[in-house]
Amino acid sequence: MNLKEEFNEYRSQISDNILAQDNKVTKRIFDLDTYANGNIDITSKEMIGLACSMGLRFDEYVKHHLGKCHETG
Repeated sequence: MNLKEEFNEYRSQISDNILAQDNKVTKRIFDLDTYANGNIDITSKEMIGLACSMGLRFDEYVKHHLGKCHETG
């Protein structure tokens, strides 16, 4: 397994743990792609995700959204 796959697996486990806490605000942040689908472009969604991750100090998600922001330009 390469570093990117390891990171994505680790991030998936963290997501499952966070969502298991049943926090409405956190779930809304995680569901941004679903409820903003078609209304916000992907780059903006990733930048919002980055800002939220930074504010919540979710380092793994900061890394994830930085990568996605870079991919989308």
